[in-house]
Formats: sequence, C-alpha cells, structure tokens
Amino acid sequence: MKKAILLMIRLLLIWLYSYVAFSKWFAFQRFVHDMHNQPFARWLADTLIGVLPPLELAVAVLLLFPKWVTWGFRLSVLLMGAFTLYVGAVWLHLFDRVPCACGGFLSGLGWGQHGVVNLVLLGVSVAGWYLHKNREMKDMHA
Repeated sequence: MKKAILLMIRLLLIWLYSYVAFSKWFAFQRFVHDMHNQPFARWLADTLIGVLPPLELAVAVLLLFPKWVTWGFRLSVLLMGAFTLYVGAVWLHLFDRVPCACGGFLSGLGWGQHGVVNLVLLGVSVAGWYLHKNREMKDMHA
C-alpha cells in the first residue's frame, strides 16, 4: 500500500513540475512579463526566469529515476517551501504591492487559496520524502 501511495505522489509531482516548467516555456513572454511584475529586484526576476523552468523540470526528472528520487523530493520540498513562503508574504501584504496572479491551473484562485494549494503540495512533497526514506531504510535492513 505504501509503495502505491509513494508512486502516486511521485507521479503527481512529476506531472506538476513538468506542467509548470513547460507552461512557462510555451508562454515564455507572459512568464517574463509576470516575473518582471513581481515585487522584487529586476536582477532577481531575470535570474529566476532562467533558473525556475529548468529547476522545475529537473525535479520531475529526478523523481522519475529511483536512484535520484531522494534528491527530487528534497528539491520539491525546497521549491514548494519557497513558493509557499512567497505566496504567504503576498497574502499577508508584506510587499508594497500585490503582483499579478499565477498562470496555469491556479490562475482562478486568490492568494489565500493559492497558499492552501501550496501547503498541500508541500505536505505531499514532505510525505513522499518521508515514505521514500522509510522505504530505503527498510530495504537496507532487509
């Protein structure tokens, strides 16, 4: 049962990170515009434009291969944690202005709802990492 749950978590995260990476590349000008509309320095936006899509795709690829799954979960937790903190900061009005909403399947959500989705996905990433780690430990002692 745990093996099936772990597989479902991996497949969900592979789909999620592939979707968000490719949606940025397929609508690249929109992504660039949205990043430049964020409440942080232009140099940071430009850096994230070049780093985020390949990093998101890397998480999906790492989660595909059993040898690298642990790194995939670690990066997923890191990315979802950062995204969740950012959404929380926007929701709490910690910036002097509210940036445009996210694209893709989250475009219809408010910042509070987006935060809940991110928290759930962060929880899924942590659960996957935990289940995978326990499975590795069990395999080592078998």
